[in-house]
Amino acid sequence: MKIVLVCDDSSISDHFRQAVGGQGHQVAALRGDYPLENSGLPECDAVVVEEKTWTRHVSLYRYFEVLPEFNGVAFGVIGRRKPVRIKLRRRSADAWLATGFSPAEALEAVASLGRAAAG
Repeated sequence: MKIVLVCDDSSISDHFRQAVGGQGHQVAALRGDYPLENSGLPECDAVVVEEKTWTRHVSLYRYFEVLPEFNGVAFGVIGRRKPVRIKLRRRSADAWLATGFSPAEALEAVASLGRAAAG
């Protein structure tokens, strides 16, 4: 599965790539401003965003009409607390991870994203 991780925190990005990347998944870690600078996301099956990065950039994604790309694929969130609603999302996240996630929790979240992408 091709996963795009949008995260400004390099430690979370590295931890997620180590947990998931070695299991046959391709993980592209991008900074929050990448979708704005490149008018969208690279081709992927799922997007995982870090909650603070999302909150910081989502209004710009909407203004520059990049937000529909996030809504068109399976969507996961890494955050401190499980969000009830994600800012400017029409539906809730397909997967959620706490910031201190274990490799097993990351793989379970990716499995949930895979089910959401298939369905």
